[in-house]
Amino acid sequence: MNSNIWERFTKRARQVFSYAQEEAKRLNHSYIGGEHLLIGLLREDGGVAGRVLRELGLETNRVRAVVERLSGGKSENQPFEKIELAPSTKRVLELALDEAGRMNQHYVSTEHLLLGLVRQSDGKA
Repeated sequence: MNSNIWERFTKRARQVFSYAQEEAKRLNHSYIGGEHLLIGLLREDGGVAGRVLRELGLETNRVRAVVERLSGGKSENQPFEKIELAPSTKRVLELALDEAGRMNQHYVSTEHLLLGLVRQSDGKA
C-alpha cells in the first residue's frame, strides 16, 4: 500500500489507527486487525463512526473484553518491535477509500473506515 495514502486520511481517521496500534500493543499482537480498528473507532469520540457505534450501544470496555476473549487474551510473547496491518485491515483501507469515492469526497474519515470495516466481512470485528 502506498505510503502517500495516509495524506488522504483526516486527523481523526489517523488517530483511529493510532488507537488501534495501542490496542494491538496492549494485547501484544503483531498485527493491527479489524478488532483493533473497531476499538480505535470507539475511542475516537469526536468522529461520526464513534457516535454511530455508541448509539448502537457499543462500549469500549465491553468490546475490549470480547476482543480479548475471541483472541485468546493478552499474548505472553516478547513485545513486537513492529506491528503490521493485517491483510484484512489493508482491505478495510481499500474499502474505506472506495466509500469516500462513492461519496465524491477526496478524504477518508472515520465514517468511511466504519463502512469499510462493515463491508470487509471476515475477521473478529
